[in-house]
Amino acid sequence: MAGPPQLPVTPSNPIAGFWLRALALLIDSLILGAAGFVLGLIFFDYFCSIGSWGRLYGFVITLLYLGLMNSSLRNGQTFGKQIVKIQVTNRNGDLLSPEKSVLRAAILCIPYFLNGLPVTQESTWLSAVLVMIILGAGGAIIYLYIFNRSTRQSLHDLILGTYVTKAPPQKIPEAKPLWKGHKIALACWAILLVGLMFAGNKLAHSEWFEGLLELQEEIMTHEDVGYASVVENTSHFYGSGGQSITRSLVIGAYLNKDVSDKEQVATEIATIILPHEKSIDKDLINIQIIRAFDIGIASSRIAMRYNYSPENWKNKVSGGLLPEIIE
Repeated sequence: MAGPPQLPVTPSNPIAGFWLRALALLIDSLILGAAGFVLGLIFFDYFCSIGSWGRLYGFVITLLYLGLMNSSLRNGQTFGKQIVKIQVTNRNGDLLSPEKSVLRAAILCIPYFLNGLPVTQESTWLSAVLVMIILGAGGAIIYLYIFNRSTRQSLHDLILGTYVTKAPPQKIPEAKPLWKGHKIALACWAILLVGLMFAGNKLAHSEWFEGLLELQEEIMTHEDVGYASVVENTSHFYGSGGQSITRSLVIGAYLNKDVSDKEQVATEIATIILPHEKSIDKDLINIQIIRAFDIGIASSRIAMRYNYSPENWKNKVSGGLLPEIIE
């Protein structure tokens, strides 16, 4: 198969290269991250209470930053693009209207900010749509960023006919359509995702996975828990005495409000876990009481870990004492 078409390598070629765009993106990410960090300090409790929905705030902030600054309102340049001297234009070298620039930013940002939003297992069709947007469109954006060397247009640029060029803006030389090899690669990626979704759906209905989901749902009935994660771990240790195996059940309990007695919450969660069949053959039950937020552009996590054997947990639940907690 012939390679992708290339624009002539001449001093007049205005297309911005991969490394210039990557550097601009890094600078902009640092700016957005700093803004998100400050917001996280101010609204920590609120962001913790809404969990993954906080990513919607990060999406709006990023959309306004990229959408408005990459438009004609600011010469098609974010701060990052201004530093590396590149900008967003159409093929004629004209700057974008704010409306078109915001739409371009939305196509770029949606796959990233949708990742992590809570979706119930019953919403099979919604999960499939999210997978295609997050992994399908998101994968296409990354692939084209790296491998579309002809025009350096990624998915959002191809849809809207925009370019990232060196400043000042110039008219783009005539370029051939997207290389056939790229289209085949993206089609193969879409087919692979469909196959993975079928496999994932089958796994979700397996006895092993349904047991974890059942336990997760039971933990989330606790009034202080906004979200919970459940993972089974098997650790192998090798020493002079040979190999030892430790089987653990790891619970992440994300609090929806600040609780002064986190050990009490862990003990109450233990009362939910211990009768469950998933805890029967475990050597350790690790309950993590977590206060965290994630707004996409910044995140923070504070965790207290209570890691004991099922027998120690039973003693605690029945009024006994536990060893000193592990922080």
